[in-house]
Amino acid sequence: MLRIDLVSRFIHDYCVSLTVEEITKNPLIGLSSIDVSNSLSILRNNASADLNKLYKDGVLIKIKGKPTKFFHKQVFENLFNVSIQREFIECSSLDELVNITFKEIREVSTDYSDPFHELVGYNNSLANIIKIAKSSILYPNGLHTLLLGESGVGKSYFAELMYKFGLQHKIFDSSSSFVIFNCADYANNSNLLVSQLFGSMKGAYTGANCDKQGLIEQANGGVLFLDEIHRLPPEGQEMLFLFIDKKKFRRLGEISSQRTSNVLIIAATTENPNSYLLTTFMRRIPSCIRIPSLKERSVTEKLSLVNRLYSMEAKKINKQIIVSKECITDLTLYNPPGNIGQLRSDIQLSVAQGFLDCKLNNTNSLVITKDFLPLYTSSNLLNIDMDTRKNVTLIINKSEYVFSPNSGVTNNNSVKDYDFIKIYNEKLCNLENDSHELQNIFNSYTELISKNFVIQNNYPDFIDDETSEIVSTLSDILYSELNLIIDKSSYVALALYLKNLKDIPIATRTSEKPLDLSEVPRNIFTVCQNLIELLERRFNIYCPVEELNNLVIIINSLKNKESFQPVGIMIAAHGDSLATNIASVANELLGIDFALAVDMPLSETPSNILEHVINHIKDKCFSRGLILFADMGSLTNFDDTIKEKTGVNIVTIESTNIILVIEAIRKSIFLKNDLDHILHDLISINNKLNLKFNKKIEQHLSINKKRIIYTVCNSGEGVAYYLEQTIKNLLDAYNIFDADVMPLNIKSTLQLREIIIKTSLNKKPIAIVGSINPDINDIPFIPLDDVVLHNGLDKIANLLGIKNNNTAKKITTNLTKNIIINVTSDTVDKYLTVLSADKVKNIIIEFINKIESDLEIIVSNSSLTKIFIHLTCLIERILLKDFILTPQEEITSYIKNNSKIINSIKHALLIVETAFNIEIPENELYYLCEIIKDAINNSLFSKKTYPQKTIK
Repeated sequence: MLRIDLVSRFIHDYCVSLTVEEITKNPLIGLSSIDVSNSLSILRNNASADLNKLYKDGVLIKIKGKPTKFFHKQVFENLFNVSIQREFIECSSLDELVNITFKEIREVSTDYSDPFHELVGYNNSLANIIKIAKSSILYPNGLHTLLLGESGVGKSYFAELMYKFGLQHKIFDSSSSFVIFNCADYANNSNLLVSQLFGSMKGAYTGANCDKQGLIEQANGGVLFLDEIHRLPPEGQEMLFLFIDKKKFRRLGEISSQRTSNVLIIAATTENPNSYLLTTFMRRIPSCIRIPSLKERSVTEKLSLVNRLYSMEAKKINKQIIVSKECITDLTLYNPPGNIGQLRSDIQLSVAQGFLDCKLNNTNSLVITKDFLPLYTSSNLLNIDMDTRKNVTLIINKSEYVFSPNSGVTNNNSVKDYDFIKIYNEKLCNLENDSHELQNIFNSYTELISKNFVIQNNYPDFIDDETSEIVSTLSDILYSELNLIIDKSSYVALALYLKNLKDIPIATRTSEKPLDLSEVPRNIFTVCQNLIELLERRFNIYCPVEELNNLVIIINSLKNKESFQPVGIMIAAHGDSLATNIASVANELLGIDFALAVDMPLSETPSNILEHVINHIKDKCFSRGLILFADMGSLTNFDDTIKEKTGVNIVTIESTNIILVIEAIRKSIFLKNDLDHILHDLISINNKLNLKFNKKIEQHLSINKKRIIYTVCNSGEGVAYYLEQTIKNLLDAYNIFDADVMPLNIKSTLQLREIIIKTSLNKKPIAIVGSINPDINDIPFIPLDDVVLHNGLDKIANLLGIKNNNTAKKITTNLTKNIIINVTSDTVDKYLTVLSADKVKNIIIEFINKIESDLEIIVSNSSLTKIFIHLTCLIERILLKDFILTPQEEITSYIKNNSKIINSIKHALLIVETAFNIEIPENELYYLCEIIKDAINNSLFSKKTYPQKTIK
């Protein structure tokens, strides 16, 4: 166990022993660095360093005073039944913290003085970009700003906070607006773009029956937020930068006069702006802010985000949520491609599943475990480095996390409710009888739902049984009457729109003029009428004429849209109905009739089965390829034959695992992935399934082999023992518990080989380390010289699967230093008369550490040995009043020319002189200085550059 872990456990155990009454009576209670140093027998400065590291990691609370004391955060939260949503917790007393915490809970928000305080990381990773944002708002007349960042990092919310900050500081009038415009909506229609941004005059285009105000006028005195600005066509960019230059514009169709508007523009993009935006436009956006992805945020911030999102869900459902440690750990280590947006959706999905489980089992507690998370949340956990894992282990040290509806977490205004009918009606009310705009609204609406499907990887929590039944009805009618197959997102969008008509008062559902249906085919109008009649009878949905016309326009646009051809999925399995059952289960779970089935009777010949499959494929369109899941037999070898006879690019997989089938369908239909992409993902999923499969059997059969490393020596137990201890320390440093170290002191190579072969039958040998090479195939041998003089420990670390990074290098360097000191100590001990090298070595280690610290170097292994031998012999010579070495140069000038190194040596030698009550003559400094200079030249690391004349 690492020293910092011991310190953390010691404080935890101390704080657990206290009661609320004891803390209330003595609010300055806690542990200081002196307390920790005395109790654990470690140096005070080390104790202080560990305590401050734990404080910065969010594990401890710092209590200011003399001396500074620390208290365990988790214990404090458990005792007072609170959840502190701050990263660095510092107070004058625990009593003050209790009062502040309960005040936060009562007031819900920690700080309304600064809108940016709503962001997790506002005083850490986001501090610099928040300063830029504030400067952009406070600058005279404001600076137009471009927000960069991956999808889901919170660019829209950040822009809204900039606007709130401007309101707070009276930059924007309280009557001003924050207007949002998605550039992707009008990327291919410059006329509509002009109309939306700048407005239009009556008669400017067909259907323009009145003057229309544009978004730039609506945003006057406030902010216009241009989302996905990389989708804005060059003409649109040119129109915008002309407005930015002059602050004047004309509505579409307006000639005689110009209008003015004072608008601050905040734009956002996920792309490289230099690749998509005109140089002339970029010059007019002086402020550029890049919002970091979730992957770039610290573990502490990610944990705070997870906690905040679960607290918001608890508030939303007004119910206490209990989340397991494993679930919190996975979400904290998880780096979703969709960033915070996807993390929020995954958490919402886990809460929805937990809520369902709570209802089905009729329990009061809503408990969320790792099983409620989508599989992909843990797909990359194996790639997490050891340092991050240790950090998470220190921070996440509760067995479960409890989130109550009244916990003190600020509500995030960027989280939208699934009130689709409200969104739909607001947009419909602003229409001016333009069927194209209606189609655009529906496409945007569908896109919103589609994103939820992609992000949540399952049914979103707003789809209930009635919605699912409406989806089924829609799909049946549209397919049978119009031969129309649309994606699931469009079905759900239609179903939600129709279902929620029930919630709108009939009096409010009127429109000034009906839409133009002259170009809509009559059969579509008839199908929509039949559909509405069926829905009214079955679901009690009343649909007025205006809404029927809307539905006709939408269905017509879907019919005219080029249909998407997904990658086909087919299951072929032996038995009367096995393939049919697998396809049926997969289709039912995903709510779509897509997967095809070919049942193969056991009595059928392979040629007949092949012909049956070919006939099944011939009448279908698989322009993007077909994946055939087959259980066994020769069918798995017929790819080329099927491809030749059907022209379909087919890949046969010898598996009918339902998980693989469902995943293939999901990625084909909902994510619209191509064939290669789906196959790559299937490999990854199959590997995980195989790993679980093998582990389960190994556990049952008790064949989970433990790893073993052999340390061997033929010259006494010392070297083998030191190697054993060093490797065990390496295992402890990385919390590796499935590996043993076995020291062997045997001179016979043959005997050594036999022992290793015999003892490794039920273990997995990793390496043989030492002075004898038994030449055993498949077991790497690392010689003692390689460990002592080179990078032998790094090789062992690699064989154990430890990632090679700076932290690992530092650990192996320190462990190598220990073994060199021990081996050298054994060697030197044979030549000493009065001294014991074992007793001297701790003093010499302090001397070396002092030299390394002063000169900012890491002494190489060979230099370490030289320093140890020379200094040990020097101490014994002075104690025995033996000869003093004579320098080869005049000592006074030599000391002057090498003053920096000599001064460092003198300071370090004080440790030696004090310990042995001796005085080291100046003449001896010459040889020590030469060895140190050689150590500097061979140093593993050096920040300083020394004058060349001093290195001889």
